[in-house]
Amino acid sequence: MSFKSTLKKAVSYCVKFDLIWKILNATFLQLARFIEWEHHTQTVRLKGIPIEVEAIERFCPDFIVKRGPFAGLKYPSSTITRGTFKDITYAEINPVCGNLFPKLIGSYESELHTTISIISDRSYSEIINVGCAEGYYAVGFTLKFPEARIYAYDVKQLAQEHCLRLAQLNHCEQRIEISDFCSPETLLSIPISSRGLIICDCEGYEAELFSDRVIAHLKKCDLLVELHDFIDLNISNKIKQQFADTHEITIIKSIDDLEKARTYSIAELKDYDLNDRRELLRENRTCIMDWIFLTPLNEENSP
Repeated sequence: MSFKSTLKKAVSYCVKFDLIWKILNATFLQLARFIEWEHHTQTVRLKGIPIEVEAIERFCPDFIVKRGPFAGLKYPSSTITRGTFKDITYAEINPVCGNLFPKLIGSYESELHTTISIISDRSYSEIINVGCAEGYYAVGFTLKFPEARIYAYDVKQLAQEHCLRLAQLNHCEQRIEISDFCSPETLLSIPISSRGLIICDCEGYEAELFSDRVIAHLKKCDLLVELHDFIDLNISNKIKQQFADTHEITIIKSIDDLEKARTYSIAELKDYDLNDRRELLRENRTCIMDWIFLTPLNEENSP
């Protein structure tokens, strides 16, 4: 009898017993799976496929957000493009989507998850997203608030196209109005019929967007604004002063990319080293970009 046949019989005999199977599964088989995956990882990297694309294909092949406040939101598979250049296979994530893996795995801007949970328990008649990019928040909130009217703005034409595509894929395009530049006059033109929500990430323009007239118009609104003090050191203080008489103010501190890699507990990433975790979870927060959450002081507008 050949060695191969003897080995097969021995394995067949051993796996009949639960205890032996558990030992094998916890040791040799786990090692074999790791070796197989490590071979795959090295192969795709040699072919020019980024680690982020590799992780998406491994953990989120259906392009559906796995967890977090927008779990179930579906991204188009065309977000990743593939091709060949000089006989080398490559894959690229559309830059409009930024860092896609954190969004799909559910860790994206997790500093805001508690605040979004608070927001989700409220009712809104209008939701306005200034700086919507590909629509993560605009479409995500459209799904969460089926009775609200959604307005999404981005100065980039490609971002508007991707936001529409994301809305269509999630069957909510009829309820979202997508446009380009959002000026103070734009905000003033939107009637707030009950209680509104403003989500703002406009790369420092927030210092100009919220004029005194706009703030008076938004007195019945909650606002979640990303602050870009690295562009203008006075932005945070200016926003606080502007809303001090009308809104309760909460500052939400951001977490830099290295700290995310060190502290975020994501089961899918247990086999990745610290450098790879930082690459996969990065949101390009190497500088301070906190958020401010503003809620009306007037008690009658509380949920």
